[in-house]
Amino acid sequence: MRRRNAREGISRTVSVYLDEDT
Repeated sequence: MRRRNAREGISRTVSVYLDEDT
């Protein structure tokens, strides 16, 4: 249960991180 949530959380964090860099 935590592994699935962690994967989705990382994907969202990466998306936001790249969006902020632009």
